Amino acid sequence: MRRASLTTLLNGSLSAARALASFFTVSLLIRYLGKETYGLCLTITGIAYWLSATQGGLGQSLKNEMIRLRAAGQEKDELASILFSSAFLLLGVGALAAALTLTVAVHYLPWAAILNYPAFDSDPAWLHLIIASTWIVLLTLPLSLVRATYSAFQLEYRLAPWLLAGLLTTFAFIIFGTSHGLGLVKVVAASLAANLIGLAAGLGSMAKTLGVRPAWRRVNPRLLRNLAGAGVWFFAIEICSVVIFQADVFLVNLLRGQAQTTTFALHGQLFVYVQTAVTLLVSPYWPAFGEAWQNREHDWLHRSVHRLALVTAGISACGVSVLLTAGSTLMHRWSHGQVQWNPLLAGLIGINMVVQAVTGVYSTALGSAGIVREQAIVVGVQALLNAVACYFLIGRYGITGGAFASMATFALTSALYLPWKFTRVSRERRTEDTLNGGLHLTPTAVR
Repeated sequence: MRRASLTTLLNGSLSAARALASFFTVSLLIRYLGKETYGLCLTITGIAYWLSATQGGLGQSLKNEMIRLRAAGQEKDELASILFSSAFLLLGVGALAAALTLTVAVHYLPWAAILNYPAFDSDPAWLHLIIASTWIVLLTLPLSLVRATYSAFQLEYRLAPWLLAGLLTTFAFIIFGTSHGLGLVKVVAASLAANLIGLAAGLGSMAKTLGVRPAWRRVNPRLLRNLAGAGVWFFAIEICSVVIFQADVFLVNLLRGQAQTTTFALHGQLFVYVQTAVTLLVSPYWPAFGEAWQNREHDWLHRSVHRLALVTAGISACGVSVLLTAGSTLMHRWSHGQVQWNPLLAGLIGINMVVQAVTGVYSTALGSAGIVREQAIVVGVQALLNAVACYFLIGRYGITGGAFASMATFALTSALYLPWKFTRVSRERRTEDTLNGGLHLTPTAVR
């Protein structure tokens, strides 16, 4: 728990720095690009982020396997190095192949219609931005396994300085680029590269920090099959989550245009800072919950998860309240007067953020135990309902309709299922422990 608390503290500091840098980055970009151009850039980078689902669930399955090794006292075993290398090589080759394929394929897609921007074909910079965003996002994917490995060892706080260095590097480039007119592609692409830089540096220090040394010549196909098999349902969740969080921005752009996209996205961006802070609070507890599950410490797990849910609810509610109070002033200064504050839109997004913060705790607890199949099905239903509801409500009620659709579909699916599922599983495990006299039996297979 000490490591989890330290990780939370340092990640919280990193989150504050990231939020501050992002706040000024958005302000610089919207002043540099203008409201409509910035909205189009948001849509393009959002489409690029859809590709992040191609992680294939390897990050979470690798993290759970590393946690199992630590629980068995084998964290320094060379198997950890082989596991990481196998997963990294598989994901790296897949990302490279996808990037090369998409670099060719994007030239043949009707981007003017997809982006609802008839002038797309008259400026090659837009196509270059799509390609650059695609490469940055895909090359970051295998490096995301670095973060998963640090997290499994409960040493994610050792990665924080590298992530901060990457963040400051990209921020400095954006300041330089916007002041010297380096061009849309370089400046916007740089805004995506912070994690790429930070995780690459973290990979270089992983051998010294974790004792996990890449063993590229010892890639094990059997281990890859096991990781991929365990990651299938995580992969499904990743795909659906990307659809959930990116579909509304895409549909606003398609149905309402670039100016409304900027308005919708900037309101959401303010509250994303709250969500990011909560995520950094919760994510370090994945390995702690996973070890408790492996060691059958179900009473502690039950108490800790529910308490963490209450804490995140309180923190997110306070953060949302502050933003709702100061939102009008912040938005005016942030957007240089180009975006008007919409209290109804902000309120709907804020409520959704509180709901997401609480359910994120239960998702983390279930994921650390490998209970993901039913969760994936529920999130899949949520993604489908969200896309359909956003399409109809944005078309009829505008951007507030999109915010309501996202909030309602989240509340009716994950927010109902995840707390219920965790409570049920926790009760079953504690009853089983009581009946077996507290014996530490082999954990039930992943469901």
